[in-house]
Amino acid sequence: MLFYSKGQEYTKFMIFNIFIDESGMANPLMYKTSPYFTICGIVMNQEHRDKLKREFTKLKIKHFKKDIIIHTKEMRGILNTDKKLEEFSKNLKTILNDTPFFLLYSVVNNEKANRFSWNNKASYKKGYRELIGNLIKFLIAKKSIGHIYAEASSVFQDIILYENLFHYLSNGINTLSINPEDVKKHLTSVTFVTKTNNDAEEQIADLFSCIPRIKLEIDSGKRTPESLDSLEVILLSSMEKHLFKLGTLTNISANKKRLYKEISSFSVIP
Repeated sequence: MLFYSKGQEYTKFMIFNIFIDESGMANPLMYKTSPYFTICGIVMNQEHRDKLKREFTKLKIKHFKKDIIIHTKEMRGILNTDKKLEEFSKNLKTILNDTPFFLLYSVVNNEKANRFSWNNKASYKKGYRELIGNLIKFLIAKKSIGHIYAEASSVFQDIILYENLFHYLSNGINTLSINPEDVKKHLTSVTFVTKTNNDAEEQIADLFSCIPRIKLEIDSGKRTPESLDSLEVILLSSMEKHLFKLGTLTNISANKKRLYKEISSFSVIP
């Protein structure tokens, strides 16, 4: 918890950490080989981080004999039989079910983006603009503070994330009467990390980042549920459960209800 001082009044804020990872290519010209560019955000209360790290470390030691840093491709090379992958997936499911968090996605449909003559900068800009906007709505509705953690990439990509953050810090969201001071109060930092930091949340974001493509390909009939392996089945099911949802809007303020209704947890653009 954090306390924000305003004059002699103190307001208690809950702290949420948002871990961001990407999947696919942010290049609309490559839509045939990479149909979607996905930005995944895992939003988790600060109080649940230590437990997740302990349980995730136990999982890795059990299946990999040491606390490795999980990369999806390399992990599948180690879990190279159906039995190993299934056992890992079942144990991972238990952790995901026992950990309170929710997911926000911004997905660029590269084929449509190509038709709109987007380039890679436009894909990054519009993708991050959408994700951060939804995060701000959540934080203000919850009267909470958020810290963004993003995996460090190229200077080009990292600057675009900063630019989108500063867009909201400078402009707010006029259509929802959110002013810059509101944004500055609730979204307070962005930190770039590498995989070697061994954040459990960043590695889980890596696992979840490729799942929207699977969902969209199943929805469009390009892929069948029967074609999924055990890990994909678990992650797809978990994604559906952890997407931010309105739920039953009872006994909450009118402003919170208003902002919640504006949050898109699985946003596909353009």
